[in-house]
Amino acid sequence: RYLKYYYKENKLIINSVICILLVLIFLIIYFVFVPRKTNVEGKTYFAKDFDFRVNNTYLIKEDYKGNVLTENYLVVVDVSLKSAFNKTMIFVKDFSLQVEQTSFVHEKKYLSNLVDIGQAYNGDALENKFVNYIFVFEVPEKYIKSDFFFSYNDEGEKIQIKLNPKNHKNNSVDVSSEISKSI
Repeated sequence: RYLKYYYKENKLIINSVICILLVLIFLIIYFVFVPRKTNVEGKTYFAKDFDFRVNNTYLIKEDYKGNVLTENYLVVVDVSLKSAFNKTMIFVKDFSLQVEQTSFVHEKKYLSNLVDIGQAYNGDALENKFVNYIFVFEVPEKYIKSDFFFSYNDEGEKIQIKLNPKNHKNNSVDVSSEISKSI
């Protein structure tokens, strides 16, 4: 009987506390137990002016001749790019590799040693068909066990794709014959 009167006198406060607790419980359940959508390799993503798809990701220390390129690891991201309009150009600086709380930028100095994997984007205007390019990021060995995210900053909106890098040992492509064909 006393509890009934106590509830009637403090109805607003008790109901407010119960509502807040219910909202907190639902938020905790939502953020802890509901799986998040993760962007993955192989899916096409739409930026403002172009479309892109991450095809493969490789971890490399040596070039196709077996020469050690760096003490660190190179993460090579094979990306297909396509213009959404006619003759679009992209800014390579908008692409990065996110590992833990660290961001890595595209390294151009290793591109000539990675011709067996693909060609780098060199500022050409993109056409209305998918063309493969590679982006190379130098990552210290301490980050190799971490999750990698290929990131594109699309005018303030960030598109992040979870990468699944594979070790890349000598590709079956004979690079010397490929180079001589192009000359």
